[in-house]
Amino acid sequence: MLRNLIDYFKCGHYVYQKKDLKNWGCYRCTKFSDNYTIIIEFFKQYPVRGVKAKDFADWVKAAEIIKNGGHLTKEGAAIIQNLKAGMNTKRME
Repeated sequence: MLRNLIDYFKCGHYVYQKKDLKNWGCYRCTKFSDNYTIIIEFFKQYPVRGVKAKDFADWVKAAEIIKNGGHLTKEGAAIIQNLKAGMNTKRME
């Protein structure tokens, strides 16, 4: 299924990370422009639900900061670090 994402989105790559787990892998899209224009737009059209919706919203905030060059300032970088620190299992809300 993860390999199909590459064909569907026309970007990204499939990575095996754990050789001892045959059915484990991940899809990665590391090109910012693809993440911003393809991946984020897809999930805006087909929203993430549940607790991951908050992580997605934070990811979009970080992407907007990067798109506008804010990540090149200390303040922007700090905001992104704070967003990252609160994502996934670290979320306090």
